[in-house]
Amino acid sequence: DADADADAARPYVEVVTGARDLVPEALDRLVTRVAGARRGLIVCGPIDSLDLPAAVARLAAVTGFPILADALSNLRLGPHDRSRVIGRHDAIVRTPSFREGHVPDLVLRFGGTPTSRAVTTWLAENGAQQLVVDDGGWSEPTLESVTLIHAEPAGLAESLAAVLTGRLAGGTATSRADPGWLAAWQGADRAGDNAIREWLAGLAEPFEGRAFADLEGVLPDGAIVVAGNSMPVRDLDAFLGGSAAAIRCLANRGANGIDGVISTALGVAAVNDGPVVLVVGDVSFIHDLNALVAARLHHLPLTVVLVNNDGGGIFSFLPQASAERPEVGLPEHFEELFGTPHGLQLGPVAAALGAEHREVTDDGIGAAVRGSIGRPGVRVLELRTDRARNVELHRECLARVAAALEPLPVRA
Repeated sequence: DADADADAARPYVEVVTGARDLVPEALDRLVTRVAGARRGLIVCGPIDSLDLPAAVARLAAVTGFPILADALSNLRLGPHDRSRVIGRHDAIVRTPSFREGHVPDLVLRFGGTPTSRAVTTWLAENGAQQLVVDDGGWSEPTLESVTLIHAEPAGLAESLAAVLTGRLAGGTATSRADPGWLAAWQGADRAGDNAIREWLAGLAEPFEGRAFADLEGVLPDGAIVVAGNSMPVRDLDAFLGGSAAAIRCLANRGANGIDGVISTALGVAAVNDGPVVLVVGDVSFIHDLNALVAARLHHLPLTVVLVNNDGGGIFSFLPQASAERPEVGLPEHFEELFGTPHGLQLGPVAAALGAEHREVTDDGIGAAVRGSIGRPGVRVLELRTDRARNVELHRECLARVAAALEPLPVRA
């Protein structure tokens, strides 16, 4: 009956919140600080808000600030104005000449800490004012000098854009934005994007970053990409391009990130009308194999791109993997303690738990995902890679971007 339905829909814990809008005086002070910046940046970290992309795009249009958009901010994809979105920011700030010559004087941040460690480190070291907008509490782990603004992010972005637009139109405020600042970031983003795309097009071997790059143009509106933790979420941030497709990117960055990743994606698939694609590493996949049983019992559809490098790939990027510098690395014990190869054939394991399985080549990921969409059940598309070679390829790609940025002016 109606009462039973109401009881079933009632949450276990009801949360009542207060107003999350800034009082007019606080908003005025914030507008003054934003209008006074010559080299402002908007940095959007991980945040799942359907309203934020369009609101931040409008704010960027008024301020002239570039938007360094984490893939998990969902500003890179969608029908909103993306002309000021800098999607290749991770590779750009790893390039010393550009990084040192383009230091902001104010950073307006929305969402969580950026996935890119290069961006987080750069923000902490460059001394710019940081205004961190968060409606849930403290979201600034670097302990740098920041102003924490407790407000609903999309609403604040809309309010800032509206008030600043009115002040500029009425002559009560004057923008001090450097007109060359935005153009410099846009030029670097175009150069970096072209370099990455050309490098990928010429690559004739398996590469883990291609698992995300090849999803562009394959997924329909309404699709959701779930990134596993460790390397997949970082490759999502580094290699996902941008398009007008209404696609969302999600990740479950838990306390122990390799647990429950398949379960998370299945939970998303259970409530999403469109297709869901999970890109996950082999160790994370093994840690949550029992989720495939739940998928079979509940008839949940999911496409899994399984990046199998036989171990923990992210550790190969760290100093302990160094064989050339034994005083820094642990060459004798690295594989046992960090690489943790399992040597398993994961296809038969997946099949035993009710999932379809096939191996894909480096140039067949996009086509395989396209063929998987709309079909029932779980389909595992396995891409085999080599951990040591993966490090070399990432460095090759970054070097290509650095070379593309070298001719650009050192200072905006």
